[in-house]
Amino acid sequence: MIDFGRWIYSEDIAVWAEKNTSLNLEEQISCICAAPHRTLEEKLEGVKELKSEHDGKPLQDRIENMKMVLQGSRSDTRIYMCLFGIEIFFRGEKDCFLPYTIFRSAGEAINGICYHIEKAAKEEHLERRNWCGVVRVFQRSGKSPHGYVPIKNTIVRYDGEVIYVQNIYGKDGGHKCEEIEMGYFEAVKVPYFSGTIISIPENPYIPALKGVLVNMTEPDEENFPDGSDDQWLIYPTRQHRERTHGIGFVNLRDDYIPFENSPDFIFPYKQLMTVYEGDLKEDETWMSEFSALIQADKNCIRKIWHDREPKDCRCIAMNDERLKYVRELSKKQK
Repeated sequence: MIDFGRWIYSEDIAVWAEKNTSLNLEEQISCICAAPHRTLEEKLEGVKELKSEHDGKPLQDRIENMKMVLQGSRSDTRIYMCLFGIEIFFRGEKDCFLPYTIFRSAGEAINGICYHIEKAAKEEHLERRNWCGVVRVFQRSGKSPHGYVPIKNTIVRYDGEVIYVQNIYGKDGGHKCEEIEMGYFEAVKVPYFSGTIISIPENPYIPALKGVLVNMTEPDEENFPDGSDDQWLIYPTRQHRERTHGIGFVNLRDDYIPFENSPDFIFPYKQLMTVYEGDLKEDETWMSEFSALIQADKNCIRKIWHDREPKDCRCIAMNDERLKYVRELSKKQK
């Protein structure tokens, strides 16, 4: 069995997983490949170490596939059918002022990411580790009209080391990508009780946030490890509507980042979650009261669910508001 403390970023989650999960070979490989703090090269070595317990063609095929993916993810070889774009993220927020550039190889794209991160770090007088990059791989479509479609994302650390290579589509026009699903490990659960104020600290990949955890079953209950969709996070959002009141409500079921304004790649964000023990800001005091409310009676989340259900009367009212606005615009044109 793998060393959870080596491959799971959160010490608390690693300890919980060690005691409560038993992973088959495929799940162990997924756990290794999902590690947000290990490079793809380190992950390849970790998968190779599994040969001491699991040998045979399936494991060897995965190792060969990872070798091919690692080599291709940073190769300087130009591929006629592919183009490579780049994006830069600072503490999870996309840099919208990055010059739009297309590269002809993965290696050139990674060098471009390193160049822009180095430049931004010098300008902002901050450490490079606050940034990360994504190489967007596009492949010429085999279907008419012939354009380029996105097929892969390569998530790159500030120093150019590859962390993940992730497929977007498996097939296009007869061209099949290698099977890659790095960054997705659904066996992870957040081992804290309902009402705990959770924090995702500042990191290069997703925006920092705080929220209140709500479980359908608690960590000390027997069936806690079994549910994959019974954990929720209540957190503040920038959008304020009548039904949401500026409060976001997301299910922590998988590694597709569910939060507002988050990057559109798979990332094991739950591994970054930790118990928040500092003082809350003036605009965060609602979390303290909500935490106490959840600890007293977590059934209040049913009211939150109910408030978010579409209501016919509200839909009609919204239509009336839009219609009124459109008619006002029409009058101004006359």
